[in-house]
Amino acid sequence: MHITLRFIGDVDGPTADEIVSGLERIRPAGFSLKLEGLDAFGGNKPRSLYAGVKGNGELEALQASQERLMQRIGFSPEKRKFAPHVTLARVNGIGAHELASWLSMRGNYSSESFDVTKFV
Repeated sequence: MHITLRFIGDVDGPTADEIVSGLERIRPAGFSLKLEGLDAFGGNKPRSLYAGVKGNGELEALQASQERLMQRIGFSPEKRKFAPHVTLARVNGIGAHELASWLSMRGNYSSESFDVTKFV
């Protein structure tokens, strides 16, 4: 499982080295998370099924640290609001109505809390 804090995309070698060096200096304390709810990205043309992450100040602080680093390196600020989630499946070819029906029976998913011990 992973939670993407910020999509970076393709970069050249020196920029990648600068990103890695900066990220290695971010050393968050461990914290706990919990997954809550299932949903899909894509609206009328769903493309991926995900589990939401219950709001967590430590995760938001970690994401903000990474965002500040990316902006110091020269990346434009991320325009999308941080929406922490764990992608579970690609759902190409499934209609919105069919997926909504499936989610109505399973969308109240909730995990036990678990410890986050790595940031990579």
